This record gives sequence, C-alpha cells and structure tokens, in this order.
Amino acid sequence: MNKNLIFRMVLLPIFFLGSMVEIQADMTERADFTGTWQLTSESLQGKRSFRLIIDKDLNGLYQTNGVEIQATDLKIDGGQLSFGLEFSINDQKLSWQFKGMLDGEILSGQWTTEQGNRDVMGRKVSVLSRVDRPKDRIG
Repeated sequence: MNKNLIFRMVLLPIFFLGSMVEIQADMTERADFTGTWQLTSESLQGKRSFRLIIDKDLNGLYQTNGVEIQATDLKIDGGQLSFGLEFSINDQKLSWQFKGMLDGEILSGQWTTEQGNRDVMGRKVSVLSRVDRPKDRIG
C-alpha cells in the first residue's frame, strides 16, 4: 500500500480530530469569559466598582462611573485573562494592565498601574446580549 495513501487514511483524520478538539476547547474557554462581569478593586480612594464586557470575538469594554474605555490586547489563555486600558485624566496619559484567573464563577486578578498594583475580584452578572456587545457600542 502506498505510504501517501496510509497517511491520508490514518494520520490525516487523527490530525483533523486533534485540531477540532483544540478549537472546541478554545471556544469553551472563550465562552467562560464571554459576558458582563461586575468587578471591584481597592484604591487609595476606597472601593471601586466597574463592569467589564467581553464578546465572543474578544472585544472588551471597561465601564465605570459613566465612562467607557475599549480594552486593548485582550487575551484568554489557560483560564487566564489579560488586557490593557489606555486613557487620559487631566492630560496625563495612563496605561493599566489586568491579569487574572477564573476560578469557578469568580474572576480574580490584579491591575498593574503607574500608582502600583490593585487586587480585583468579581463575578459574571450576565451572558452577552446583542446590546452589550462592545463592538456595537464603540466605533
């Protein structure tokens, strides 16, 4: 039997099955993070609440006190979430980075900011609806 034929009949289906399992795992992991999250962090001014909305395309939107900021470089890998925020306050440009882990229904992590690190914790409050999709709201 031709080696090429053996490859097509035996190894190629195994390769595609492995690829499909990997894609399914990635979609499941994304679904775990997709939705609206209600989170809190401690700052020098006290407890701060904010929302993070993540859609299936990994677009993120940070909302607090009537302000919305598009998340940058949002990534999900191995149960970890990371993203950045870039914004200005009084003409001062700021850059924050978030890294966190999902443990059951609880997302916990830390902001890394110019003013130091801040712990963050919260939970998903809703699955994503069309109205909440960050891409529909920004740009």
